[in-house]
Amino acid sequence: MIDMKNIIPLILAVFGIIYSSSCNQKSQSKLRIATSSNMQFVMKEIVSDFEQESGIPCEVVIGSSGNLTAQILQGGPFDVLASADIEYCKKIQKAGFGYGEIKPFAKGSLVMCVKKDYYEKGQLSSSADDLSLLKKPVINKIAIPDPQVAPYGRAVKELLELDSVWNELKSKLVFGESVAQVNHLLQLGAVDAALTSFSSSVVINFEEYICSEQFDEPHKPILQSVIKLNPNENSDKFYKFILGEKAQSILAAHGYESVR
Repeated sequence: MIDMKNIIPLILAVFGIIYSSSCNQKSQSKLRIATSSNMQFVMKEIVSDFEQESGIPCEVVIGSSGNLTAQILQGGPFDVLASADIEYCKKIQKAGFGYGEIKPFAKGSLVMCVKKDYYEKGQLSSSADDLSLLKKPVINKIAIPDPQVAPYGRAVKELLELDSVWNELKSKLVFGESVAQVNHLLQLGAVDAALTSFSSSVVINFEEYICSEQFDEPHKPILQSVIKLNPNENSDKFYKFILGEKAQSILAAHGYESVR
């Protein structure tokens, strides 16, 4: 005959092990952060500090803000979006996929990079921040982020339109889906010039190019913004962290301006 006095403690012990394992798995589930490609380097540092401070493991998914937003609106399994544009966050919130307040956490800016060779050979003499040099015959391929899906691409288009050179340059433009793709073309030396994020030129050595100082802001501000996509404690912790002093200091070191 089975002695229930001995069996019951055993059952409770096994249940406790199973429950404990379930809790540990839940506590170790990764926080999924969707982030615009212009932030791939700075986000790596921010997330590293956040993981060390909070003990929460994270998974970062990089893409253009437009494509990430499309994934989120189709039910993509993300907890937080760090977008290069506040408008995409508003679109998500309007569709009922966001929680809490949308917060800008940094402001981005643009930079123009042109091949050094053209200056060294005397084919160009204008300063590196003179957009009119893009009209020169020696400049045949100009990489920019796609204005349809990338906020930095929209800012480039606005900048070129305000300088009255957009229509003249259309045939020269090479569109990257994101800032990261434009940067890849620069690293390969595959284009004559490019307009990309200023923060990229801070952290990447584009060896074959001379890059301008960051452009003043004649275009609509590029407001990097964050929105929570899941109403959980870990999302809230990261949301607060990216708005805090430590993350703001990291952003400044990577060429972003404060919006405080």
